[in-house]
Amino acid sequence: MPTPDPILIIEDNNALRRAIKRILGEGYMFFEARSVAEAKRHFADVKEIKLILSDIDVIDGSTVPFHKEIKAEVERRGILRVAMTGAGSAEDRAFFLAEGITVLDKPFASADLLKIVQALVTSP
Repeated sequence: MPTPDPILIIEDNNALRRAIKRILGEGYMFFEARSVAEAKRHFADVKEIKLILSDIDVIDGSTVPFHKEIKAEVERRGILRVAMTGAGSAEDRAFFLAEGITVLDKPFASADLLKIVQALVTSP
């Protein structure tokens, strides 16, 4: 049986984190962060992360500085990223788009999330 792909979910809304895990279903190992601080700990500890699903704004601020900080390591490790936002600033959205990161607007349809994630993790 193949090892599940590790996904780091950075989202401060508990119900949405649970929904994301339910939508994506089995076949993934989830690491959850409610804050940038928690995301940093998981990123440092879990070297096999395949995908980061990141809200743009969480309880301790914007995730943009975190994404800037990890950029070189993300590229080295081949980690994929998707940003999620319900009210992120235009500047933050522009950062993610300039980095080639898909931005998914909240609320989003389950099918949209699933389609984006499956396309990313199954592409060579």
